[in-house]
Amino acid sequence: MTENIILDYGESNELTVYTTKVEEIESKTIQILSVPVTTPNYANGPKTWLVDMLRIQRRFTVNGSIKTTDRTKFRKVLRDGGAFVMRYGTENFTVNMEKHSITEIGKDDEASSPDTFTVLFTVIEGVNYG
Repeated sequence: MTENIILDYGESNELTVYTTKVEEIESKTIQILSVPVTTPNYANGPKTWLVDMLRIQRRFTVNGSIKTTDRTKFRKVLRDGGAFVMRYGTENFTVNMEKHSITEIGKDDEASSPDTFTVLFTVIEGVNYG
């Protein structure tokens, strides 16, 4: 069971994402250098050096749902841009939304509307530059 996520983008604007799956992805930049070798040393194979750039990037991909009343707020987070706070468990992360999707699941009765929308979004931890 995952904990729900609160997206807080200031001025009393918060919305709750009722999560079903949260994936935390960390990656780092590694520079690959292929060193040329001379013909007599070619039998030993090419040499490859790896340089760790010591830059780690953290992303979160979240599956969940939001209330129908929060659909406009959720769209606003991406469209307005900028960093905001994502509260997950006991931690706060300063993030920026990279992409999102909102899915409406139809019901058998066309007169009724769904109470929630399914959402999928990716955020990257970090602050805006400039």
